[in-house]
Amino acid sequence: MLMESNANFPNNFDDFDPVLLYAESIEGSSQELVTVSKQSAKAYLVREGLLNREDLNRPLVLYVGELEYNKGLQFFKAAADFLVEMDAKFIIMGKNSNYPLEILNKLSENAPNHVIIIDNLEFQKEWGILYRVASDIFFMPSFMESFGLFAAEGLLFGTPVVSNCVGDLKEFLVNKAKNDDNFKIDYNSYLFELVDNQMIGLSIDNMKLALLEAINDWKRMSKDIRVKEIFLRKLIKDAFKLSWNRFEGPVEQYLKVYRKAMLQVRDKLEEGLND
Repeated sequence: MLMESNANFPNNFDDFDPVLLYAESIEGSSQELVTVSKQSAKAYLVREGLLNREDLNRPLVLYVGELEYNKGLQFFKAAADFLVEMDAKFIIMGKNSNYPLEILNKLSENAPNHVIIIDNLEFQKEWGILYRVASDIFFMPSFMESFGLFAAEGLLFGTPVVSNCVGDLKEFLVNKAKNDDNFKIDYNSYLFELVDNQMIGLSIDNMKLALLEAINDWKRMSKDIRVKEIFLRKLIKDAFKLSWNRFEGPVEQYLKVYRKAMLQVRDKLEEGLND
């Protein structure tokens, strides 16, 4: 599917030349680009009727994880309202747990063009990886995390993380400080303070500010694809540095789908030669 959608990520992370990126036009680039893969994934999901056409030109904010209270789903109503106001798409994808699904479904019913709920596991197996590739921002407002594997996966797919940085997330999430120069790309996340996990209302404004900064950076970088390409590659390299993996995780799924697609291409070529 990644090959079919032209969303397979490039392999040129070690020998990518940022100087050449500026010397060539984007359209005529001799190097494979992450930005092209991500936009191709969006376009493919639009063609399949799984995203709206307007989603091609607005930020996609993705949550992936268990649908449970400990993952901070109490923030989702305020987040959804704010993302609708910002004309962003909120994609909530995960496995049903102890958080009432009817509350999440209500978010989608109230804003069907801006909020998608994906809780079907078979659907996630088939389409989840393309939603990951297509997304622009990863949202993770958890109250507790051990390692934060989904945040690391977010980086791997070229999405900066909006989080409150609990647990071990601080080990690899680098916040964009308020005084950071917009031209510096030494960060990979937008972190907000969790004031009191029993009174999330105290932290909602902090969350909105983090989402706002992430969206504003997405808008700014979308006007300069070269800056965006370098930033996305920095995120992916940060994930590579972690030396993590898990059985049947998105990385393994990605490699499996990629290999399968390559085999299908080979089979088609062989069929053509035998005709």
